[in-house]
Amino acid sequence: MTQGQARWVFHTKAITKLESDFIVQAQDLEEVFIINQAEEFATELYKLALKYENLKLKKYAKELQQDLDVFNVEGAKSKVSQFEEIINGLKEK
Repeated sequence: MTQGQARWVFHTKAITKLESDFIVQAQDLEEVFIINQAEEFATELYKLALKYENLKLKKYAKELQQDLDVFNVEGAKSKVSQFEEIINGLKEK
């Protein structure tokens, strides 16, 4: 898959998935932050980023996972609260 094809696929499929499934999970985590759910969120997000070769989303998911790995709950919460901004940034490209 070329980089251009990967971008197109990302925008048509992944953005829809991010805006439906993942945004709901992020909103739930903002209300009640549960480490196990946050770890699952980060893992699934990372898999999606790898599948569609999106470096920005991959970096975000990896940083979130790193915060969770060292129990930096405040950092992880902050990243989750930025999730909608991340999606908006991805849609602009």
